[in-house]
Amino acid sequence: MPIETALIQIRPDTDEKVVSLYQEAVKLQQYAEARVIQSDGDIKVATDDLSIIAKFKKAIEEKRKEYVGPINEHLKAVNKVFQDFTAPLTEADSITRQKILVYRKEQERIRQEQERINALRLEAARAEMELKGELAESVELWKSSPSSQSITERRQGHSELSQSKSGRT
Repeated sequence: MPIETALIQIRPDTDEKVVSLYQEAVKLQQYAEARVIQSDGDIKVATDDLSIIAKFKKAIEEKRKEYVGPINEHLKAVNKVFQDFTAPLTEADSITRQKILVYRKEQERIRQEQERINALRLEAARAEMELKGELAESVELWKSSPSSQSITERRQGHSELSQSKSGRT
């Protein structure tokens, strides 16, 4: 694929037309600094000078656009190409982040369900302890773990159940 190139102007300070406009602008500034307005006639001359100043500003702006227009067009074109080239990566990033979010939400749902089941099991064990004074069998609780959601923890006998009643689970 051939590489395209563009010839653009990059040194407006060496452009005779731009330098000439600048020199005239400096003269107009000096004239404005020296100006004294003491009559309606002075205002008329100053107003005429404002029209001249506006014309020079417009001329300098047009020259500026001659310089930056092609640069901006090429910049837009280059940015568009790279935006298109990164679009699959942007989409892959978005898809992956969404899948991570779905996974994390499911893991949180599982963790909450495990906590609910554990609370029910502990409540049933407490009720059995109150009714019979002992547990017929150990209470099996789900233990949440980042690496595995199905690890179980066995709690044996009366002493551990009493500890969990006192808040030292």
